Amino acid sequence: MRLRIAQSTAVFTRPASSDYMHVYRSLKDSLRGQSFGCDEEVIHAINDWFEQQVKQFFVDGVNSLARRWEKRVVLEGDYTEKL
Repeated sequence: MRLRIAQSTAVFTRPASSDYMHVYRSLKDSLRGQSFGCDEEVIHAINDWFEQQVKQFFVDGVNSLARRWEKRVVLEGDYTEKL
């Protein structure tokens, strides 16, 4: 049996932490200045924050991620355009 390797134009990239800045920035701002006595308090605060977000917050984040992903595909995996 012979195997043939197919050439693919698909680009697979891992999401960068910057892909989630929409969530991180807002969450960080929400938690700023708070003190937590244990991990469970942190988990509770984060869960509360997620529950308080309106649907549009997540829609905007997913749409932003999709635009960034499409740009990476066009740039063939590069994070910046070459001049």
